[in-house]
Amino acid sequence: MTQHDRDQRALVETANYWRAKHGQGNLSDDERRAFEAWLKQDIRHEEVYDQAETYWSAYDYLAVTDLDPALLRPSFSERVTAWLDLFAHWGRRPAIAIGAAAMVACLVVSFTWIYSNANRSVPTEAPIGQLDYASETGEVRAITLPDGSELTLAARSHVSIAFSDESRVVTLVKGAALFDVEADPNRPFTVKSDHLSATAIGTQFDVSESAGILRGSGSEGLVDVAFPLVGEGASTSLKSLRQVAAGEMVSASDRIGLSVIRAVDIQRIAAWRNNILYYDGATLREIIDDANRYSELEIQLEDLSPDLQAKSINASFQSTDLDGLLNTLTFVYPITIDRSAADKIVIRPSVAPE
Repeated sequence: MTQHDRDQRALVETANYWRAKHGQGNLSDDERRAFEAWLKQDIRHEEVYDQAETYWSAYDYLAVTDLDPALLRPSFSERVTAWLDLFAHWGRRPAIAIGAAAMVACLVVSFTWIYSNANRSVPTEAPIGQLDYASETGEVRAITLPDGSELTLAARSHVSIAFSDESRVVTLVKGAALFDVEADPNRPFTVKSDHLSATAIGTQFDVSESAGILRGSGSEGLVDVAFPLVGEGASTSLKSLRQVAAGEMVSASDRIGLSVIRAVDIQRIAAWRNNILYYDGATLREIIDDANRYSELEIQLEDLSPDLQAKSINASFQSTDLDGLLNTLTFVYPITIDRSAADKIVIRPSVAPE
């Protein structure tokens, strides 16, 4: 272990000590002054203490399957040390379930590893290709990427490509895309959309974004999907993970985090390539966001309650038949379609007959 490692570990252990003392709720005046003096000594002290707060609070809602395998890199002896330290720090706290204690022990060690490595100097990868691709309204566009992977863009979608000698990263700026990845064990292929990331070595999957809801589905192989863990209504610095296989999908939003894995008909994945829009638990706002990718006139939602906009349905529509889509929605939702304006279509709540 280098001196840098020892210094970082000591810093994290001190932060965890103070976090444990606060958790016990019995700091003396002298201890409180000592804690405040420690925070003021170095700007890093406040940063690492805030991170410790996040990790220590995570045991209330974090499942073992949510842990990123990369968090388990510390050695076995380090994990044992953290386990012993945890119980020493826990002191007079009420007893908790062994599983929760094990989880926090793992998180404390993981935090030490993450913070230490995050503060190292890491060489910047030299980009060997940075490209942008976009599709027009109603257009489905097929693209061959520099590594031989195939990309299919849904209508009115936009991606940014950044390849290097060590990685392949695609950012889905908006819309939806299907990826048929050329295998390269030395360069993982990662798609990012907002806070969601989906990583594969060689497989086929799609990622979409509509109305702030992100969805990822697998057609072939395995895809690792990550999204910030949501606890007590707020995103944390921890990552929630799911491994999606062929015929499976997950969704994510800032409100609920990453969903459980659900089965999906492979034939329906990226069916927009054949002008079919399939929805399984999609909200009205999602559907309208998608419809706008095929409409020359902007479709707007006005005066609809948040609950109505978030009400979900299972349905399928022809992307080439927007009139049929909108008319069908009036049978499902209490809405009316206003086409009186020349430059837009407005959806409003329907008025109950007197």
